[in-house]
Amino acid sequence: IQLTDLHLSRLFGARWARGVVARANAQEVDLIVITGDLMDGTLKARKDDVEPLRSLRAADGVFVIPGNHEYYFGYECWMEKYQ
Repeated sequence: IQLTDLHLSRLFGARWARGVVARANAQEVDLIVITGDLMDGTLKARKDDVEPLRSLRAADGVFVIPGNHEYYFGYECWMEKYQ
């Protein structure tokens, strides 16, 4: 599964993210890639909204690459969070 441009925010918060995770995990895929722009906001503002993504499961792993929004809102902090 490829997840991209989730833009987790006040509009698309933790509840919405939990739904995305549930639907993705139900597919029982080998690999999940998240290709940038996971959120709209700083780590402090969006940490609870991205937290459900930790529950993503795939046999060969879950991988994240940054998009431009990670650079807009504190790249270093977000990359540490994504580890």
